[in-house]
Amino acid sequence: MSDTTYISLRNYYERTVQIEDADGNVVDLPIRVRRFTLEQLQTFSAARKRAQDYPAERLIYRKPDGDEQAKEPMTYQGATVMVPAVPDVEIRRRRLAEMTDEQREAFEREEEAVEARIAAFHRDAITEHVWVKPGVRLVVEDESGETRDVRSGADLLAVFGGNVTTLKALSDAVFEENTLSAEAKKKSRSLSASMSSSPASPPTAAGAAPAGTAAAAEPKGSAVSAGVTDVPGPSPSGSTGT
Repeated sequence: MSDTTYISLRNYYERTVQIEDADGNVVDLPIRVRRFTLEQLQTFSAARKRAQDYPAERLIYRKPDGDEQAKEPMTYQGATVMVPAVPDVEIRRRRLAEMTDEQREAFEREEEAVEARIAAFHRDAITEHVWVKPGVRLVVEDESGETRDVRSGADLLAVFGGNVTTLKALSDAVFEENTLSAEAKKKSRSLSASMSSSPASPPTAAGAAPAGTAAAAEPKGSAVSAGVTDVPGPSPSGSTGT
């Protein structure tokens, strides 16, 4: 009787991400994610760290006293939570108004640099490490009715580059498959499946209209940078600056 234990591995991981099809239905897209070498992990981690650096946003902070620290109740999924009474968009407006013209110009230049780092991170992560699973045919139709197959990471980026949620899902897949433990990945997939099958109602203020949200305070510019949460930036909500 042989005492050999046989374990099989692949140089990729199987994964699914959710996309919207031509009819507006949410469907699972099976993809494959490259299994990193040590060098690829180092390159990816360095790029992700650069994309997470938002030095200019440290100037968009809540003052430690006054109305910027006030909270009010809001209802979310049946529970009451306390949220800032002054929305993030107003905090941003106030901090920008307090800057000199030179400071504001420097701030806007740094925001543009952040957008470029985020765009580069997603471009490289998706084009180099993601592709559509063989046996799955994903077809995109242009305005003339012509269709083409989407296979590679570059194809995926060309099709979904304007959808920040899908960019996040693809980059998250690369990050999670190559950095999380098997048990952590199982929990993450289970949580994602649970969240996608149970759409949440937007929070509403108790007895009042909802206040503005952090999304409205995101940097101006390309859609790639707006709300890409794989590389989350600091939010003024509840913070006092650094």
